[in-house]
Amino acid sequence: MPDTFGITDTIYVEREPSSPDKAVTVYQLPGEEGLNSIIDIETHSVRVQCRDAKGGRKSAFGIIGAVRDALHRLVEFTTSTSRIIQILQSGSIELMEFDENDRPRYSAVFIMQRTAKI
Repeated sequence: MPDTFGITDTIYVEREPSSPDKAVTVYQLPGEEGLNSIIDIETHSVRVQCRDAKGGRKSAFGIIGAVRDALHRLVEFTTSTSRIIQILQSGSIELMEFDENDRPRYSAVFIMQRTAKI
């Protein structure tokens, strides 16, 4: 699991918890997966969603900004199963909505290109 950007204790996958207030959740976007069989590169799109406490709109924007700064244009690194070629932000940071507890949520979409670990 990647460093949590120094802003939260945990990065959640596919399900945002009701607590804590500060949360970073990653969702794989359906239908955005592809494989270039000629050069064996997989492309995946993910949406990163960040939330903070009620009234924490500026802080929540800071969280998603920290995620963007950490991921956008990240190139050439290896995980236990893959070689990541690059990660790029697609589009801009957006205020999604406020949840049922009036906590602001921001999101950004990232495109990751990877290949099997060599």
